[in-house]
Formats: sequence, structure tokens, C-alpha cells
Amino acid sequence: MERFEQDLASLDAVEHFKYGDTKFGDYPNGQLGHDDIIEIATYLFAENATFRRIIGLRFPYIFVDEAQDTFDGIVAGLNFVCEGEGLPIVGYFGDPWQQIYDGSIGTFAPPANGKTVSKTENFRCSESVIRLLNAFRNDVEQYAAGENKGREGSVTFRLVKAEAPELPRNRYSEEQITRALTKMDAALADWGWGDRDDVVRLFLVRQMIARRMGFSELNRLFNGPYASTRAEDAFEAGEHFLLLPLTTTIYPLIVAHGQGDSRRVIDLLRRDSPAFAIDGLNASKTLKTMIDTSLSLVDQLNALWKSGTIGTLLQFCVDKQIIRASERLLEHLGRTPRTEDYDEAIHSLDKGDWLADAFFKMSTTEIPHYALFISNNTPYSTQHGVKGEEYPKVLVVYDDVEANWNNYSFGKILTPETAGEPTDGQHARGRKLAYVSFSRTLEDLRVLLFTSDPEAARRELIAKKLVESHQIEIVL
Repeated sequence: MERFEQDLASLDAVEHFKYGDTKFGDYPNGQLGHDDIIEIATYLFAENATFRRIIGLRFPYIFVDEAQDTFDGIVAGLNFVCEGEGLPIVGYFGDPWQQIYDGSIGTFAPPANGKTVSKTENFRCSESVIRLLNAFRNDVEQYAAGENKGREGSVTFRLVKAEAPELPRNRYSEEQITRALTKMDAALADWGWGDRDDVVRLFLVRQMIARRMGFSELNRLFNGPYASTRAEDAFEAGEHFLLLPLTTTIYPLIVAHGQGDSRRVIDLLRRDSPAFAIDGLNASKTLKTMIDTSLSLVDQLNALWKSGTIGTLLQFCVDKQIIRASERLLEHLGRTPRTEDYDEAIHSLDKGDWLADAFFKMSTTEIPHYALFISNNTPYSTQHGVKGEEYPKVLVVYDDVEANWNNYSFGKILTPETAGEPTDGQHARGRKLAYVSFSRTLEDLRVLLFTSDPEAARRELIAKKLVESHQIEIVL
């Protein structure tokens, strides 16, 4: 509330606003984020007849893809624009069962007297996967169409006896995470998928992904007590202001240096470095001098990358104008580190100070692994992260302890008699996210389900006709 009051008080001094490619706005600096644009558009649709008329005249045909993930106010606004006879016409394309983001409309409808057309053809999934999808939902009966017609594929559920969590708050210890990942590796080996590069592994959250890929300390910091919801979201999107200079400029420079690619070094510096801009401090130097200067700087940068802390590295890049540092980054680098113990009740508004201080003390060891993950260049992903994608072979890992998230319980979704009934929220969110995960599969689907009672879960899956007995494996 204090922060919002401060933002409100500073608005009169803002000369103009611009859209920034971020989730959240920075109002004192005149930047609007994604969510702000949605709110503004919703208001204009509802309250401004001139705005509605301009939209209708400029866009006689409006098509909205992924309509289930569109915000309620936007759908209502477009229906308002297109509610009369004739043009403009709005057409929505989407599936309410693939709504996995909070706040979006989910079930959408056209303007009054509009037409609804149900699509039953499935041009993506194999026959066996479609049978699972049809058993999982009862509002539409899909059938294979196009090139996947007659492609059988396969679906296998492996039920693994889950361990009781050893840590407080129902969390796995590091040793338990290691053992769970070992069981996943064993399953992949048994299926002959261990060394394949066409297998995507889907987890609910990033704890196991971070452990496997080598950025668990970063993940722990940006999902820990010093991280706000905004910081967590920015970390998951690869947009956090502390990390952006490292993933977009510094690490690419280190990679180019290691490959001996001096041209790439120059290109990166010209793109991102104020010192090498047209009007930068090196602008008057000859080309040879600029090349020599750039290579010398990156040599120093490489030495710091190997032996220094992230804070030392970032300060060097600021001092040498290698990066365009945000005001927030400069503020954290310039202040005295916090020495008092963090107390949520006292320091909640300033928790970002402790986050930055802890981050600055870290080495660069985990940055390459994190950068690789956010570039979507790995076989690992969250289930939310594969929305709209498709893969030949998909492994979905369900472990309610690993997830440690009250919003979801896939054991309860798939086997409620064994794991207990889900809450209404868990049921609504979980079944849609499971459906999205299953339906990414072109050919072969594997589901690794950690459960307290594999035998009971097996009987329940068969009784619900999700799969047949030969499609279930049990590991105790």
C-alpha cells in the first residue's frame, strides 16, 4: 500500500507513458506493463463510444486466437463493439479446457445471436493419446484427422511409490529430490528414451528442473523469503532486472570470447554497450582501436567471470559502460549492503535489498545453466511453459510433494479415491493443466506419477477407463 501511495503521488510529474515489454508497470518512470494495457483497454471498451467506433471502423473482422486465455473485459468489450448486425464481426478460436492462467475468461461466448462451432478433429495427437483425452473430458469426442489419422502411438503410466517428505512444510530434502530424479532417469532408460533428443520432460514447478540443470541456488533465492511474487514471476520469465544484464549481454560475451569470435563480441557491444554506441565514449576512436579496446575489456570481464562475484562483475560492467544498467540495478549496486537480520514483519517492503545482496555474493557458476533454460533450449519445461507446443515424445512428472503447491494436486485429480478429493480450485486448475500436458503429444506419452499407494492408484485408473491394465507399470 505504501508503494502504491508513493506511485500515485508521483504521477503528476510523469510527462508521458510508454509500453514496456514487462508484466508489471513502473509508473513513476512512465512505463506501462502487460496487465496495465489490458485494464486500460477494458475501460475504454466499456466507457468510450468513440474508441469502440474507431476499433469497429478500422478492423471490420477481428479474430481472437487462444480465446480461453483472453481476459473477460476484452471479450466483453469486443462483443460490445460487434453486437450489431453486419460488420464489424468478431470470431473467437479456443478451447476452455486449455485455460491454464488465472484471471482469463476460460469459457467464452460470442455476441448475442452469434454462432458456436464445435471442432472435433484432432490434427496433432496419436490415436492412443486421443483415447486418453476423450476419457479425461466428456464435453467433446475427438477423432484423429489429417496426417496423424491411423498413427497409434502409445500411452504408459508408471506409478512410483512416493517417499514421505523429510523437511518441514511438506517438502523433500535434497537427497529425496536426487532419489526422485534417479527414478525418473530409470524410467527413461527402461523406455529407451534416455539419450533421445526428441523427448520433453514436463514438471509443474522448477525445483527439480533447477536441480537437474544446475541452477538450484538461483532458484532457491528467487523463490525464497526475500523474493516477492513479482520477483518470482520475473525470474521464471527470465526478465528480472538483476539477471537481465547477465543473460542478455555478459554471458553471451563470455561465450563469444571462449569461442574466439571477435566479430560476435563487437556486435554484442555495439548492440548493448553505451561505451560502444555511436555517441559513446569510444566513438572518436579508430576501428582498430575500438576492436583492441573491446577485446581487452572482454579479457578482463572473462577473468572476473571465472573468479569474482556477480556483484563485482556487474559493477565492472557499469563502470566500463559495457551494459545498460537500470536505475534499480544502479541503486542496489550503489547502496551499503544490509547487515541486519531480515525480519518479514519489519522489512517486507525492502526485501529486495536482501535479495540483491545475496545475489551479488554468488558466483557466476549457475548463470549459464539458467540462461540455457530460459532460452527454451533444453528438454525440460514446466507444464505451463509448453502451452501451444507439440512434441513427438512427452514425459509428464506428477509429484504433489515436489510441487508443494496448494493450487494443484494431480494425485487427487487422477486418483481421488487413493489420494483424496481435490478442492474445487485444484480440480478446476488441475484437470485443465493435465489436459494441456497430455495433448502436447504427437506420438508417445509417458506419465510418471508418484503416489502413496501404487496398487490402489492402478485400480482406480483402470476403473475410470483412463488407461487399460497393460498401459500401467508399478515401481515400489
